[in-house]
Parts: sequence; C-alpha cells; structure tokens
Amino acid sequence: MSISRRHVLALGAATAAAGALTSGATLVHWWDQPPSASFQALSAPEAEFVRAWAGAAFPPGSTLDIDGGTAGLDHFFDATLTHLPPTQRTLIKLLLHALNTGSIAFEGRRFIDLSPDRARSQFHALSAHDLAELRGAATSLTVLLGMGYSTHPEVAPVMARWHRCGYG
Repeated sequence: MSISRRHVLALGAATAAAGALTSGATLVHWWDQPPSASFQALSAPEAEFVRAWAGAAFPPGSTLDIDGGTAGLDHFFDATLTHLPPTQRTLIKLLLHALNTGSIAFEGRRFIDLSPDRARSQFHALSAHDLAELRGAATSLTVLLGMGYSTHPEVAPVMARWHRCGYG
C-alpha cells in the first residue's frame, strides 16, 4: 500500500483530534475531584484554597482577632455546596480552581502557595481588577465566604454591636 500526502494529512488530523478529545476529557475532570475525608463536596486542595482566600479576605485586626483562614469557613463553604444543584456546585468548584491557578499569571505561583502578605495583596488586586469578570469572581467568592464569617460565633456578637438592626 502506498502512502499519499492525503493519508499523512488525514493521519495528522486524526491524531490532532484524538489529542484534543483526550486533553478535553482531562480538562473536564481536573477540577471535579472527589471530596476529602472530612468534606462532602470539597477536595483537600479546594478546602486549602478556601482557607487561604478566607484568610486573605478576612485578616485578623484590632476589633476581630479571628481570621477567615482559621474560622472554619472551609467547612461552611463545603456545607453550602452540598445544598446546590450539581451544575452550580461544579461551576463554583471550577471558580475555586480558576482563582487558585489564575494567580500564577500575576504572582508566578498558585494562590495557596503565596505568603499571607502576597495572598492579601493578590486578593486586593483581583477584588479591584479592571476586568469586571475577575473582579466579579473575586467578589462573588468573598460574599459567599462572608456569609459564614459574619455568622461565626466569635464574629457575630461584634457585628451585632455595629449593626443594631437585628443582626445576630
């Protein structure tokens, strides 16, 4: 059998298509990790990112000495995800991975690998970014985590003093 240029082109196209399908299948599942032992929806790396993001979003201060990273917001977020339909849960988990790996473009490292100061700086940069999509992603996650932080037993009484309209 002789091999023509058409055969070579067809083989090249088939190889490229198979490669695209294989990498596409890999991309579809890289973020859909099974939950770790103490979570119902979050994998261990996802929970680590939630803790890092919460720590950057809600650092300890003079009024509230508990930071978001140690307030158990990973478990709050995990419980929140379990009440969502599968598609929304998957999309929010994808958001976690996008924000974590997206910091490579800005900082050269994943968000979870940044020092607390660099993570806080990256958090503020994304929260005020010129691109509405990045700003919206950062703000959306912060709002979801803020619901858990503001109702934490150490935070809620302080917030109730600031907001006397029935908070807490």
